[in-house]
Amino acid sequence: MARSAAPRAPAAPAASGGGGGPEPWTPEWYRYCADKYRSFNPETGKYLAYSGQYRFCQ
Repeated sequence: MARSAAPRAPAAPAASGGGGGPEPWTPEWYRYCADKYRSFNPETGKYLAYSGQYRFCQ
């Protein structure tokens, strides 16, 4: 008797940015990141995290 494969769960939808903030590089995004992170650098799109690493604002 052949074994049947267990049913698979549907694939998760692709992440659309992950952070829930505005689309990167838009005026709204610049405003959001500058308001949220004092260390936000608009030229790189990054801020200085408490860990000491620079992270992209999302």
